[in-house]
Amino acid sequence: VKEFVIPFILESGEKKDFLISARDFPEHGYLEGVVTDISAQKMAEKALAELEEDLRTTLNSIGDAVIATDIEGIVMRLNPAAEKLTGWLGTEAQGKHLSDILDLIDGTTGLPIDAPVKDVLNNGHIVSLPEETVIVSRNGRKRQISDSGAPITNSEGEVTGVVLVFRDV
Repeated sequence: VKEFVIPFILESGEKKDFLISARDFPEHGYLEGVVTDISAQKMAEKALAELEEDLRTTLNSIGDAVIATDIEGIVMRLNPAAEKLTGWLGTEAQGKHLSDILDLIDGTTGLPIDAPVKDVLNNGHIVSLPEETVIVSRNGRKRQISDSGAPITNSEGEVTGVVLVFRDV
């Protein structure tokens, strides 16, 4: 089966995209094909790509560090400010567990602090870390931060992840 996407302009001037699926039967001397209007699908794909680009532009423009995870704590997104504070590129961090890229300690005691992902998931509301929280970047540099975590919910109100926002103070 061979498939081709062919754009057509109708007499009305409207542009349509068609998927043509063809299969050759040389032993019988004929070609079988199906033509499907995929214009609505193409428009939906374009709208989704535009929304994704808007989201990326917005996140990249935020001065605070932003990390988004799924409900298992797997990193889904990391903006440039978070890259700077953690020392991880978004492409490296994506798919890793948050605990692998985010090293938090109590600035007073030096003891490790868990990111508030579990607290957010358990409580279902915004959670903040103590004032003395310090982030240790990938290269070992320490910076005091203020941090909060909030649930990410879908249109049905189900929690699908956590967004962490933190700032170098």
